[in-house]
Amino acid sequence: MITSLAQFQATTRQLWQAWQAKTITSELIFEMVMQNPTLCTELVQRALPELEVGPLHLVNPQQDVHSALLARAVRYDIYAQDEAGRTFVLEMQVKDERT
Repeated sequence: MITSLAQFQATTRQLWQAWQAKTITSELIFEMVMQNPTLCTELVQRALPELEVGPLHLVNPQQDVHSALLARAVRYDIYAQDEAGRTFVLEMQVKDERT
């Protein structure tokens, strides 16, 4: 519990620093960016420069796809479609390199 102005300021400063340190690999930031169709389109185009990616109009974060064949569900980080009807499934994978 914060009981003084100094504690409040210190806590606020720590929270601000933690927020500033976030990158696209943060689940929160990734989801926020990917929910914006313009930013999502830009990221897909940069990841796949050989494709002409049209504006993405259907962007669903955390899309669950159920498969009767496999009797289980798969969760995609982002499921999106462009104007040509192509589907893009995006997954963020982070590798721990501290070994």
